[in-house]
Amino acid sequence: MKKESIANNNTIFQQEEKSIQQARETLADGEFRKTPWAKPFATLLASYEKLWAHTCRVMRISDRFQEQLQAAKAECQCAEAALRVKNAELEAALAKVKSLSGLLPICSGCKKIRDDLGYWNQVESYIQKHSEATFTHGLCPECIKRYFPGLEEPPK
Repeated sequence: MKKESIANNNTIFQQEEKSIQQARETLADGEFRKTPWAKPFATLLASYEKLWAHTCRVMRISDRFQEQLQAAKAECQCAEAALRVKNAELEAALAKVKSLSGLLPICSGCKKIRDDLGYWNQVESYIQKHSEATFTHGLCPECIKRYFPGLEEPPK
């Protein structure tokens, strides 16, 4: 699109420059200078040349603006694509996250946790309901000695 616009502008520039040059040649013609139209034609040509110079400046500014606009548009599209990827990653991470936060009321004796409805739950079940954690059970060396005094400690 940009190259077509520049090509069209170049064609217009060439045509107008050719027209202005032809008008200058007509004005330089000795026979034409003798006509009553020579002076108004010269005034009109001078005004047109000024107008054409301003038009050329505006077109160059417009072309530069279009280039900057295209660059900004491409940059926005890249940023938008990166944001889409990041949003998808964040949404996937958010879907996986279930977290515990704040203070948990826990019994000092049995270690049960009180939920929002006032019921006391085993630590394992409460954490499984409120997070992605799962539990496996085993015995630590101290509990093996306490509950099974005759067994050996498992290897580390």
